[in-house]
Amino acid sequence: MEDKEVLKQVVDNLVDTPDVLTVSVKPRNRWQELLMKYKLLPAKREYKIYRLKVGNAYRVSKAVLEIPSDIVNLNERSLKDMHTLLINHIDTIIYVVAVALQNSREEPSKALLNRIRWDFNDQELLSVLVYVIQKLDLTTFTNSIALARGADILSLKASPAENAEIIARSDLSEA
Repeated sequence: MEDKEVLKQVVDNLVDTPDVLTVSVKPRNRWQELLMKYKLLPAKREYKIYRLKVGNAYRVSKAVLEIPSDIVNLNERSLKDMHTLLINHIDTIIYVVAVALQNSREEPSKALLNRIRWDFNDQELLSVLVYVIQKLDLTTFTNSIALARGADILSLKASPAENAEIIARSDLSEA
């Protein structure tokens, strides 16, 4: 990892700029459709996704363990695989997305879970899931531990396994 990339990640973490997700709202009945037509109800809803807090990262990590690990490779999955994934893990996926959107101490409300279930399409749902998994960013977390231990963060490798090995070696040398 280059020096500039590490410094950019540090700035992004400090500033905590949200990423905005826009979802089209589907009217549930004719009345809502008319209200949306005359712009009395919003036709789109925006969600700001901030970096997950530690407690929510723990919740997401725990829930994601139930989902197959190759979910991140959406481009390589067949339609049948995606359909099976949605059928078998839809509640877990909705929960992970709700935790990420809410990002607070409380469990996601039933209203939020229902809104995600009925307003998000499958592409939006899976793209937010992949985004959340990628935002867990275990490499940066491992680098933060190394920095706290006094290691040179700019000399660490990009692979989390290699970082863990370096941290483990620094633990052994201190003993």
